[in-house]
Amino acid sequence: MTEKDRRLAAAKERASGDSRARVARAPTRRRALVALALAGLVHSGKALAQASAVGEAAGASGTSGDPTSPGAPAPGATDAAPAPAGTDSSAAPVVPAPSAPEPSAATAAPAPEAAAPVKAKEPTPPATPPASADSDKSDSKPLTTGTVRLLEHFYEGGIGYGFNGPLAAEGMDGSIGLTSVRVAENYGNLARLTVGMLVAMGQSDSAYVGSTYGYNYRIDYYRPLTDAERAAQAEQLSDALSGNYVMDLAVYTSGLFGAHSGKAKGKGFEFYLGGMTDLGTVNDLPAVLQITGGMSYLLAHGVPFKAGEGPNSDAAQAQGMMGVPASIHHETVSYMNFGVMLRAIVPINRYLEGMAQWDANILSLFDTGGKRLKSDGQLWTSPLRVGASVNATDRIFLRGNVSLNGFGSYGFGSYADAGVRF
Repeated sequence: MTEKDRRLAAAKERASGDSRARVARAPTRRRALVALALAGLVHSGKALAQASAVGEAAGASGTSGDPTSPGAPAPGATDAAPAPAGTDSSAAPVVPAPSAPEPSAATAAPAPEAAAPVKAKEPTPPATPPASADSDKSDSKPLTTGTVRLLEHFYEGGIGYGFNGPLAAEGMDGSIGLTSVRVAENYGNLARLTVGMLVAMGQSDSAYVGSTYGYNYRIDYYRPLTDAERAAQAEQLSDALSGNYVMDLAVYTSGLFGAHSGKAKGKGFEFYLGGMTDLGTVNDLPAVLQITGGMSYLLAHGVPFKAGEGPNSDAAQAQGMMGVPASIHHETVSYMNFGVMLRAIVPINRYLEGMAQWDANILSLFDTGGKRLKSDGQLWTSPLRVGASVNATDRIFLRGNVSLNGFGSYGFGSYADAGVRF
């Protein structure tokens, strides 16, 4: 064998030895990898089982898991899987299995639900003795609150019956019959609407600045309102619509329900609209003063007057001077009022209250001494009325007054009305 053949044979022997060594090592590496995978699965199963056991123990006892309790792994301890026999530990590194997470107080177990608050048992009230008849009367609502009603909203309606009233004149031979239907509103929307309309009618979108005059002509000049003036007008209208007012309307008819048959009868109206102010308290009840504007007109035909009295008295006296016996004569009489009404209402108790009313007639300033009555049968007087009101309940009332028809032509009258409030 030549040297070349010996080298070739040695090379083949070395190659075959390396192949056998690789073949021998390959199964050993595969077995190591499989063992590591099995060890990881075993460790993960143990960790899951331990965590489940800790959670069940914490949920059953209501406390968080204790890392030192039996069955739990010690902190930091790891389960290393033993290497299978016949494996080379130096051939492949052993990867340590992950340790089980250490349970904490915040995540080990859910916090117990808050207990519902327990309602305290209310003490049993002491037994009360049976109420007596006197206590029942004191606790029950009174039938009437008296003048307290005047500070609240209500409507009032009724019918009236009387004699003369503002038509009373000196020298009458008999009386004038009066019947009426009366409605009133206290602190109501109808009065607010009426006052708002009157305020709106007095407003304008321009302001007068002056006039120029010439032969048989006059020119007036106006300017538009400023924003401030328009705002002031709007505020005035708002105040008018939100105020508290009293309104009173009496319509006199010619013999309601056939009353005053065969007698001279008055017909017409009296209307009042305004406000109210407090006068203090009397017997723990409010006293008030109503201040309103007033308009009135009443007319009666066939009013009997004594000879020499009333309208056309001069003609009757002339007949007497001519030898004709003076006799009663019948005339037409009218009453007209435009001015301010003052009405004071003072309580005596809840069921009874006094009233005094004066109609300050501006027209009376132009007729002193009753001259117009003598000339054309017109009465421009300022009547004074004094009376009382009986309140059976807050819903039913009866009211009456006597009147003195002065200044100038004096005459007495009486009037009463009854009705309901709602």
